[in-house]
Formats: sequence, structure tokens, C-alpha cells
Amino acid sequence: MGYELTNNDVRVLRAAALCASSDPERPVIASVHLEGATAPGFDAPGVAVATDSYRMGWGPLSFAPDSCTLSAADLVRALKAWKAPKRGTGSLDGDASGLVLDVEGEGSLLRFSVAYPAGDVCWGNVRYGTYPDWRQLVPASWPAEVGQAGDYLAAFNSSFLADLAKISKALELDAATVPVRVSVSDRNRPGLFWFADRFSYLLMPVRVS
Repeated sequence: MGYELTNNDVRVLRAAALCASSDPERPVIASVHLEGATAPGFDAPGVAVATDSYRMGWGPLSFAPDSCTLSAADLVRALKAWKAPKRGTGSLDGDASGLVLDVEGEGSLLRFSVAYPAGDVCWGNVRYGTYPDWRQLVPASWPAEVGQAGDYLAAFNSSFLADLAKISKALELDAATVPVRVSVSDRNRPGLFWFADRFSYLLMPVRVS
């Protein structure tokens, strides 16, 4: 069964891929995992998530896919040629892209494809193995306002913080009008960054001596 991707689906998939591991020895998390379940903090039928064990990103999908884990590198390559409609030519969340994501085969022959309107098809690998229980890391209560650091210091990996700009670019958000919000409740707990109604980014803290 193929799923027609909205513009926002493509943006979320690209942003999630930035959070995947680049370690070839850990193929299950060098991937983007899709689930046909509500994404925490979002009202949508599906979710795309990726993690490298130090940070995690997830966002809503407009469709409810069967659970599957797609190679992040292959997914980025498959979506590389897609370009969003120019402003004023289509809804940001509409089916203007015309791309179709599909997972085909069975058993050890599973693979995924992204089909373009012109007829071109890009293929990619489906990963095998159990994806980590990522939902256990998501805060039980969803913050409504920006967190206050109070009298403690919360420190995060600078490279992972720099990726906030890359994620914002993948989501095609204007930082001037859609700022990244952050909630930090404890120096030993993850910081939660989120991009309006598009994407969430959980970042593990680092120790400061």
C-alpha cells in the first residue's frame, strides 16, 4: 500500500533523518522509524522518529503507516530531488508534492520506494531488528511554556545544538516567526526543543564539572 506524502510529511522525514545514527555498526538506529500511532505532543495518525542514543527527534505524519524502519541515508537520497512549491502556489500541508512512499516485499526481501509524479522511483533498504522503545523517553507531561533554568546549569552537546538550525531548515521554518521553544526541568534530564506543530527534539544533557 502506498502513502501519498504531503509537503509536511516530507519535511518531517527529512528532519527526522538528521537525528539518526551515522554508525554503520548500528543499522537499526541509523534509520527513520515509522509508526501508525499518534506522535506524542501532536494530533496526527502517524509518527516518524529517529535517534542516535544521545538525541531523538520525532514529528507527525498525515498517514498511519505499518510499523517499519527505513535506512536514513536511503530516505534522504530518495527525497533529495523533492522541492516544496513556491510560496502562494500550494498549501504547506496539502498533497502538492505528489510523492508516494511504499514498502514492498515480504520477509528478508522488504524494501521501500519513493515514487515521483514524473514516474521516477528511488529504492531504499528496510532495516531489520527491534527499534528501541523511544516513547519511554518522552516526558509524561507536555510543557506548555518555555522552561526556566532557575539556579542550575543545563549543558548540551554543542554539535547537537547546532543541528537545531539544520532541523529548522529541513522543516522550512522561518526562525524569525517560528522560534524554537525549549523546556529544561533538571540538569540531569533531557532538554525538550520543539518547532511549533511540526517537530520535537529531545537532547540528552552532558555533565559539567
